[in-house]
Parts: sequence; structure tokens; C-alpha cells
Amino acid sequence: MSSTRSDVSVLIPFSNENKEKEETLRQCPSVQVSEVIFSNIDEKETLLDYVQRVKKLVAEHNVNIILPTIDLSTFVHAAIAKDFPHIPGPSVESCYLAFHKAYTRQYLDSGESQTPYDVVDLDSPTMLQDAERALEKIGLPAFVKPAAAFDTFGVAKVENLEDLKRALLNLRTMRDENPGFTSSPSAPFFKDYFKQYLDVEKHPLALRDVVIVEPYLDAVALYTVDGCVVDKEIVPWTITDELRFDHQEAKFMTVIAPTSEPADLQERIWNVYMGVMTRMVQFGFNNCFTNIEVFRMKDGQLRLCEVNARGSKQMQGCYRQSYKNANQDYVYLAAGRGMKYTTPPQTGRWSSAYIVKFDKLERPGNLMDFDQLEKLKSDPDVYILLSAGPDDEVTNFTGSAGCHFCWVFTYGDSREAMIRKLVDVLKLITDELRFDHQEAKFMTVIAPTSEPADLQERIWDVYMGVMTRMVQFGFNNCFTNIEVFRMKDGQLRLCEVNARGSKQMQGCYRQSYKNANQDYVYLAAGRGMKYTTPPQTGRWSSAYIVKFDKLERPGNLMDFDQLEKLKSDPDVYILLSAGPDDEVTNFTGSAGCHFCWVFTYGDSREAMIRKLVDVLKLVVKKPERLTYPVHYGM
Repeated sequence: MSSTRSDVSVLIPFSNENKEKEETLRQCPSVQVSEVIFSNIDEKETLLDYVQRVKKLVAEHNVNIILPTIDLSTFVHAAIAKDFPHIPGPSVESCYLAFHKAYTRQYLDSGESQTPYDVVDLDSPTMLQDAERALEKIGLPAFVKPAAAFDTFGVAKVENLEDLKRALLNLRTMRDENPGFTSSPSAPFFKDYFKQYLDVEKHPLALRDVVIVEPYLDAVALYTVDGCVVDKEIVPWTITDELRFDHQEAKFMTVIAPTSEPADLQERIWNVYMGVMTRMVQFGFNNCFTNIEVFRMKDGQLRLCEVNARGSKQMQGCYRQSYKNANQDYVYLAAGRGMKYTTPPQTGRWSSAYIVKFDKLERPGNLMDFDQLEKLKSDPDVYILLSAGPDDEVTNFTGSAGCHFCWVFTYGDSREAMIRKLVDVLKLITDELRFDHQEAKFMTVIAPTSEPADLQERIWDVYMGVMTRMVQFGFNNCFTNIEVFRMKDGQLRLCEVNARGSKQMQGCYRQSYKNANQDYVYLAAGRGMKYTTPPQTGRWSSAYIVKFDKLERPGNLMDFDQLEKLKSDPDVYILLSAGPDDEVTNFTGSAGCHFCWVFTYGDSREAMIRKLVDVLKLVVKKPERLTYPVHYGM
């Protein structure tokens, strides 16, 4: 990448003043930024009103670069590029096809298999009948989402016709009660703009509030694929993985870079990306960033999820440390100047982009510790982005996959170190980790502990104190275990004492410790045997109780044929208390009901967790019923 530096005046639409952003832009090595103009839409403006006002700013300030950062700003960019030929940018049509989910399916889908879809007009007098027709075409379960919305707003899984009708009525109510809210179905906001800049006879859905109905895709993985188009040349940048959260309807969240997938799968993913981008270029997409999301299905096929005609805030945060000379904004700044870009090399560092989503928002300061967020600014392995302050008003979205005002990026020299940093940060700033959707929040033993030596010493002090008292009361020649809470203030509190060995610990001892068997201690009792603390083997282990919210015939919940096959896997150990057809009992008020324990092992914590997730995907027939869902990043 080489060029003589030249002055550019930059306008960032849909954005408030941001000193950090401005400083970063001024550090661009290829151009000299003379001015950065932040502009945001007024409350009563339509999209066309706003574009007309931005055009005046462009003329007054001699702007020659538009920098889009969200979906809506791509339309401003495209309109300005059309009206000011000296400003490089995409066509309105290409941005619209990426934005509108139904037209994305019609014009851009180049997945290995295409996803069927139907649309329902929220203002049609036959909306409910149309909904029934859509399900006849698509089948159940299905996914419904506004065709022209963003930020996972309005996304809902439907199991039957009544669910779909309820979702449609909720969306229509949200629109009618919040006419100025651009994330909701908002045809009036777009209508005049599309009439002026888009061929609405070719794309009639542009003037209507419609939702798209698709099959519910129970994918096993999701990838974000990022790149840019410069002078009509497609330049691939990177593939990233996303963590899967099986207890959510929208299961994928949290980008991890770089991808861990094998080279042959990466090649197939890039083929999908190049297919989509070739079509985008044919529709006039140019001098912009773009990313697509790709599902990998259970049968191995790759399916297109969505297309975004802009850079990604999440990816930009990952580029900070995981890739060299990689800044999406700098591509925009140098657009139209003959710069040549190549795929940025990896640095060897890992990164994660975690959106801190809550099921319901309230005052941000009640949900997160803003003092701790401020302190984290000095941590080189953490980067925080906020869209609200502790006392700002925030909005809850009906049917969304969670509401947020904070992005957390963490970095590390290994995937495990990066994930551990993310967990530590979330523990510090919010309670949203562990299994917080359960009243009994803790489940699944992992051995050995990862806590520092000084904390381990304090935990042992608690244990020795308890056991000294037990011995005073006559406890002898037996195993025992205690459970200890660590509180927010760092204090240790006793949870419970068990005067016996632990089935979970016994399973972990099999591979994580040498010469460690609780039963043998009992067998040799009274024979003068001396025992010492068993040494670690270097192997990691987990003991996971497969708990369901409600039991039924075990064979309906788990695949017993697969459980049988797993007996030959040296990294798996299974314990069952029931067969596929045995009668099982549900316990009112428990933290879930179970008949199976799964133990997995690995040479690293990450490998052991990955094995656990893979086993559960293989053997659990109804993962949505698990009370303690797990994922790769735990």
C-alpha cells in the first residue's frame, strides 16, 4: 500500500462528535485529514430530509469522503456519491439490496444452498391470512424479522401460526407507538428517499412495511466474512467465528478472531463471499467495506445469513490487535486514489468482540459499573465502546435478541487467554456470566482450578477450618468435600459440606490427577496407609450434569446409540442412571432434572470445553430444554 499523502475532508453521517474517532482518522498514514465533520439526524427528519441537509454540509465544507459506520449511513453515502461525482462510493441499489432482507435473498444469495422465504405486509388487510400462507410455504419452526431493520430488532422464532400472528401484531404496535424509531418497520421514514434515489417499480417493497418469514435455521456455526471493494476489485480480509448460545433463539453472538476452522472450510466460505460480492459489484457497489454472515448447517452446507454494505464495529475492534495494518476507516479515506489493498496478515494475537446484551434495559448505571469501565481504559488487553452513559435513557425493543449499550473487546496471546480476559472483565463490570438465567447459578465442575495461588491458599484455609471441626466431632477414615462461594467483595463463604466423596470429582480424577481414586481410600481404611495430595497430570477435565427443564422418556431427550459409541472415545466418560425407556421423575423447584453425567478431557481447558460442546451437540436431541447450555467460549 503506497501513495502520496493528500488532504481529505471527511463527513461521518448518523454520528455524534467523537474525539477518539477523529484522532484515529488523523493518524491515517496514506492521507492527510484536514477536517472531520460529525453529523446526526434530527428527531423529526426523514431520511431524505437528512440527506438534503448533509448535501449542504458537503458543499459548504468541500467534503470529499463520506465515512459510513451503520446501515442507515450507507444510504447517505450512496446518495451523496450519486449527486457529487467527485466523492467515491456505492450505488443506492447495491446498498439497498444488502439492507432489505427479502431482496438480499432474491438478488444476492450465493450460498451452497438457498434459503426459501416469504414476505408479509404489516398494512395488508389480509395480513393474518398472508401469515398462514407464508407458513404453508416455509414450514415450522420459522424465523420472522422486519425486512428493513437492523441490530437484531424484531427477530423472533415462531413455533405455530399463533406465534407468527402475535409477532406481526407486536411489530405493528411497536411501529405505530414509536413512529420516529428507525429500527422498527418504518416505511414512512424511507419512502421519499427511495422514490428519489431508487427504482421503486423494480423494488416495490421499498415503499411498504414488510417482514420476511424464513425457515428457522438450526445452524451449528456462524461466520462473519469481511472485506472491501476498491476500484471494483474485491479484496478479502478475514473470517471470524461466532460463539453459539443454545438457550437463545438468535443463537450466535460474540465474534472471535481469527477463525479456528480448517483451510478447506475457509476456502468454501470465501467462495460464498466472492459470489455475493461479485453480484454486489454488478449492482454498483464500489469503494466500500462489506461483511456477510454465513451459516454452517448440520449437513455441512453453507447458507447465507445476511449482507452488510459497511464495515463492522465488532470487526474494527478485533483488527486493533489481531491483524497488521488493518483499519476499515482508512480504506474509505483513501478511496478513489488508486490505492491497492491486500489481505492483512495476522499478528498472532486473539481477540473477541462481545456485545453486552440484557434481556431488558433499565438505567445503564444499574446494570453496569461505569467506574470499573473507566478503569479498564488503561488495560492494554481491553477496549470498551459505549453508546450510553450511566444515567442516559435507553430503549427496550419488542422481540429483539436482547438490548445493549456496551461493546467489550478483549485480547490475548492465545484463544484461552483472550476468553479468560473477557470472563474477568464481565465479572468486574456486570453479573451477566456463570449460568445467570438459573436461580442455582453454578453447575459443571472443571479441574484443575485456574485461580491464582494466593486465592487457592485462602480456599484451603476455609477447608482446613471446616475439617478441623469435623474431626473434633469424630469424622475419620472418609472422604469429604465442601463448596465455597467467592463474593463480590472478595470474601469467601461456606456454601455446603458433604461427608462423602463426589461422583463429579471422581470422574475428573480419572485423567487430571495421578493415583487419585476416592474409593481406594475407603478400601484401605484402618490399614495404616498414608496419603498425600495427588499430583496433576496436566490434563483438563469437566464434569457436566445434563439437566433438562423437564424430563420425559430419556430416549426422546438423548441419543443412546451415540452415547454407546462414545464409550470408545478416550476423552469422554459417560454415567447414566436410566435407560432410553425407563421412567424418570421431575422434581418441583429443582435446578433441572437429569439422568446423565458427561465427563470430557483435553490437553488444554479450551480442548476440554470444545469436546464437551461437541459431545452435547451429538447426544442431546432437544438442546433447547437444557437448563445449563454450554458453548465453546466458556
